[in-house]
Amino acid sequence: MSMALSDKSAQTDFWSAHPALRNEYIAKVMPKRRYLSIQRYFHVADPQKDPTRIKEQKRKEEMETYPLYKVQALLDHVRQQCKKLYNLHPEVSVDEAMIKFHGMHFGSVGAPNKPCKRGFKVFVLADGRTGYLSDFKVYLRKQREDGLTQSVVENLTMDLKQMNHVVFVDKFYTSTTLAQSLLDKGIYITGSFNTNPIVPDRPVERCNSQLYKSNLCVCAKMYFQ
Repeated sequence: MSMALSDKSAQTDFWSAHPALRNEYIAKVMPKRRYLSIQRYFHVADPQKDPTRIKEQKRKEEMETYPLYKVQALLDHVRQQCKKLYNLHPEVSVDEAMIKFHGMHFGSVGAPNKPCKRGFKVFVLADGRTGYLSDFKVYLRKQREDGLTQSVVENLTMDLKQMNHVVFVDKFYTSTTLAQSLLDKGIYITGSFNTNPIVPDRPVERCNSQLYKSNLCVCAKMYFQ
């Protein structure tokens, strides 16, 4: 935790002989060689079951099923603890976050319009008042699917059924299909939408009366791309 709070260009700077770079507290707790040895051999998953060690004919299937195998156990534990240790307010938000990463990995994406230009994209469920991160899902480009945005919101709000939470989203997620799906589970949604949409050739069907009355979406005159 102390290392995370101190931004260094290289981990070895904590043990640097230069007083401007050296962190005396960390240097006294553990020698540099000891730390690097532990880091090299530290695992959170059984390396013998690593998909990269499986024979070639099975490797592709295993990698698609467990793309983050080496850290999946840690991610699952963090998710469970985040949900367990905090009770969300009625207002929650689903959005994207970026974890900075400049190495080589098939899951890293570029985001030129974001403060973090490259890294891992993570879909997050956060408390609307405090910003507390309650749940998250790592986005991997090899796991594309139809209706990705809707499935992301539904998966992240799975534990909020029949609790009358209000989910705030941006236009990337907003759709009448998602609004109806969440309403059936006792979850409400507020989302932005495109102000200059393309009008389809065929008439747009109205949402059902329950959706319209609950103000979940602007129904009769709203078109989605």
